[in-house]
Amino acid sequence: MENHFKDKLIVVTGGSGFIGSHFVEQAFKKGHDIIIFDNLTYAADPKNLSDALKKKIDFRKVDISNNSEIEKAVKGNEEFDVIV
Repeated sequence: MENHFKDKLIVVTGGSGFIGSHFVEQAFKKGHDIIIFDNLTYAADPKNLSDALKKKIDFRKVDISNNSEIEKAVKGNEEFDVIV
């Protein structure tokens, strides 16, 4: 992630999985605000995120294949800078 992503609101789909959780940690260290969309299936495990990080990010249990869940999850907060 280069500087052009600095101080952005990033939505990370699958942010509790192995790869997603590592991305979340790095993005947070670079000063980004993070929202995780994850339905906690497959490789998802909330233990992949540190307790300190869990307190500073916005976690939303969302199945991204379900349009109505996505609509509920973004309602009132449609101004994301990046979706990963």
